[in-house]
This record gives sequence, structure tokens and C-alpha cells, in this order.
Amino acid sequence: MYGSNIIGKLFVSNLQLFGYFGKNDAINSLFSHFIQTYTKNMKQTMLLFAAILLFTACSTEKNNIVITGKFDKLKNVAIRLSEIGPDLITPLDSLTTDSTGAFSFNYYSDFPKFILISTQKNGHIALIVKPKEQIAVFSDTAFISYQYTVGGSFDSDLVRALTMQLFKTGIKIKNIEQQYEAARSVPGINIDSIKLVLNSDYELAMDAQKKFSTGLVENNFTSLACILALSQYINPKLPVFRFNNDYAWYEMTDSALWARYPMSSQVIAFHEFVKQRTEERKKVVQFEIGSIPPEIKLPNPNGDTTSLYALRGNYVLLDFWASWCKPCRTENPVLVENSKKYAKKGFRIFQVSLDKSKTEWLKAIEADGLTWYHASDLKYWNSEPAKVYGINNIPANFLLNPEGKIIAKNLRGKALTVALDSIYQPGISK
Repeated sequence: MYGSNIIGKLFVSNLQLFGYFGKNDAINSLFSHFIQTYTKNMKQTMLLFAAILLFTACSTEKNNIVITGKFDKLKNVAIRLSEIGPDLITPLDSLTTDSTGAFSFNYYSDFPKFILISTQKNGHIALIVKPKEQIAVFSDTAFISYQYTVGGSFDSDLVRALTMQLFKTGIKIKNIEQQYEAARSVPGINIDSIKLVLNSDYELAMDAQKKFSTGLVENNFTSLACILALSQYINPKLPVFRFNNDYAWYEMTDSALWARYPMSSQVIAFHEFVKQRTEERKKVVQFEIGSIPPEIKLPNPNGDTTSLYALRGNYVLLDFWASWCKPCRTENPVLVENSKKYAKKGFRIFQVSLDKSKTEWLKAIEADGLTWYHASDLKYWNSEPAKVYGINNIPANFLLNPEGKIIAKNLRGKALTVALDSIYQPGISK
């Protein structure tokens, strides 16, 4: 979400190691980055270690942090201690576990920091350490990322809870995707009905992850774990939180952490991110409820210009999507269902695609049965309407009334159906 999002990448990389999101070995990538950084910046690294040693010699014990642990299945295995910055993982120390899997690190800091205990092939564990903490980490499995306990650090246990919950949600989402792919290969199956069921399961899984995360943020808003919660990704293209939709959570977290830890590099980076995105958000105030959004004129699939304003006089769902966006494709059956239900009563859908391949765009329109208005400049995320409307994530939509005013935003699943049902009740004219 901010910087290069090292924190979010660590979450996603664990799922990738289990094979849930492709074959990219993100852990090896992190270690390659570790080695490259160490080699390229050897002088800086040695200065860092010298500074740490000097600080250790001069420091009182009040800021000493001791991290001990035991990995039962990782005996005589090399492990590393690193500091996770906003844009960089900085090596601090390395050692080999003893014949029982035990280890011990010493670290010094004046304020909370993200720390990473990592292995070459057996996963990693992220911690939030504070001055004077005596932290104990244990794992009895060969892959430590999801099977571990931590004591002596409340914030680190919050990280563990987030990690476990995200792992469970990642499995659920992957299972939903696999069910859909399996259903597509069954002759004669009603794929639209399958999509509706799976879409409901998908929404429940995402809602559960978000509910868990917002509960953690609300109850622990002065913990750096909140930055981690707001940086979660189910997969590289599916964040749990979206800034424009979840602005209140970012604002609350930023205010609390900035007041408490203004010297933390992670807090500084998060603060700058929130400040920048807030300024961007102000520019799209014209897209608030009750406002009239700008005109969109783009080529349709036939190459002719199609206009959003030409649909005035109808209720219109302006929907941003793309053929490559799985959540968008999962949502399309809901749009199809509502279009069939209310098109004769004046409901219109105007879809703007963020595709860059016309072939893939047209294939998706046909495959999903999208019989309404379509437009695209085929510029991917550089799409002009997407930039004007401040679209940072898709799917995204705006429900417009016959005067062209926004009456609702980002209606997905049942929320869209409920909104349209309330508009087109029998006996009520447009």
C-alpha cells in the first residue's frame, strides 16, 4: 500500500510458497534481495554493524531486546535477523540453530520496529519488537511461517493472529477459484448459477477477513500491527483494504501512530502515504454522493464513440472492470441477473474496461454474456476515465439516478440487488 509494501509482500509470499498463487518463490526472491543488498552495500552494512556494536557498548540495558526461540524441526539450520523498513529489508545478524533448534538474538531499539526471523527454505516470522522486551518464539514444524507461537510481545502476537487469519482466508479464496474452474469443465452445467453461489462464498470470505482486521485495528490502534493489517493482500492483486473505501481506518491509524511513534521509519512512511493519498482523495470529491460525475466518451467494441451522458433519464450503473480481473468476472453474473430483471424498466449498465487487449476484452464480454453498453480506450491503468474518476482498484462502480447524480457507490453482490429492488418496486414510477 505504501512504499514498495515490503510488509504486504511478506504476507503474500507465504501463500505463494504453499503454491496458492503461482510458482514464484517469493522467499527466495527476498533472500536474493537480502544478499544483493548485503553485497552491494557492504561498506554501509559494516558501518551499520559497527554502529550497533558502539551503541551496545554505550547503551544501558533498558533498550535491550532479547529474542530467543526453538524450532524443533530446524536443527543446525542457518537463520537470519533483519529489520523490515518501508522499502528495504536490512540484515542485522545471522546464526545457526543448535542441535536442539534453539537460538538467541540481541537487538537494540528506542522504539517499536518490524523484525524478521527468516530461513532459506523454511519460511519466516515477522515480529514487532519494543525496548526491554524478552521475546520467545517456538515452532514444531518444518515450515515456520504459519505454525508458531510467540510470547513476551503483545504486538508480535497480533502479527501472528493476522498471519493465521490471512492464511485461512487465502485457502478459502483459492478453493473458490478451483471450484469455479472445475465447474467450467462440466458439460451442461449452469455456470451462471454456480458463479452466483461462489460469488456469495467469496464475499463471505472477504467480509470475514475484513471484519477480523478492522476489529484488530479498532482495539489496538496504537500498535504497528495496524499498518500490517491495512497492508494485507489475499493475492498480489487483491488487497483486503482499499484506501478510498476504507479511508477512516487509515486516518485513525495514522493519527494514533504518528502521535505516539513519530521517529519510527514505518510510521513516517505510513504517514506520508496517508497524506499523499488524502490529497489525491480530495481531488475526487466530485464523485461523492449527490454529485454529477464527468462525461465519459470512449470507443465501444465496434469502434464507435459511446457516451455516458447519452443514458440520462435512466438509472445507470457505471462499472469499471477488466477481463483479467477475477473479482470483476465473479461480479458479472450479478450484473447480468439485475440487467435481465430491470432492463425493461429503464436500468442501464455502462461498463468501462481497463483492458489493454481488445481481443481479451471482447472474449470476456461474450463469455460472461454482457449485453449492455461497453467502452474502453484499452490503456490499462492509464485509462483516462479511470484517472479522472480516481479508480485505484477494480471492480468499482457508481449508481446514477436519471439526473446523472451519484446515489450509491461500489455496490457489490446483494447490495446492488437490494438497491435496485428499492428503486424498481411495483407501482413506483421512475
